[in-house]
Amino acid sequence: MKKLFTFLMVVAMSTTTAFSQAGSFAIGVGSNMANTSWQDYNLEPTVGYFMSDNMMVGMGFNFGSSTITNDNGTPDDADDDIDTKTSGLSLSPFFRYYLNEMFYAHGGIGLTTGSTKVGDADATTTSSFDLDAGVGLSLMWNEKVAIEPSLGLAIGSGENTSSFGIAMGLGINIRLGE
Repeated sequence: MKKLFTFLMVVAMSTTTAFSQAGSFAIGVGSNMANTSWQDYNLEPTVGYFMSDNMMVGMGFNFGSSTITNDNGTPDDADDDIDTKTSGLSLSPFFRYYLNEMFYAHGGIGLTTGSTKVGDADATTTSSFDLDAGVGLSLMWNEKVAIEPSLGLAIGSGENTSSFGIAMGLGINIRLGE
């Protein structure tokens, strides 16, 4: 058993030290499908910095805005239509630890704020806080481009709501630098 453990440690250390990215940046776009229906799928731009060969810190950001006009049911009178305006902003700092060139563990938080205004009524604001952690693959397309599926857990809480679920994600990452 000691021989197997020693062998696995040597393999893990040799693959870990072979991954050299310190000081370089990564830009990309990703998605997180935790507690989201397929119709609400969105993309989140990300920027990351490799602090060392195997550790990356980064930030994801997202902004959305929409206006939906609802017919109030009276014919030929567009002045009575009711507009629902929604907007939101999300910042998502994250950390990744690459076990080798292919596997990584990740964790992050999500800070979201938004507002909804229906007709002439006052706008209502909401905010939420999310935590996520999991593992992923960095499948290198070439030397600079990686496709990154991930799987993890996501926990969220906001005003009068809370959520817990499995988070599946998919992203593409372009590494800049060396």
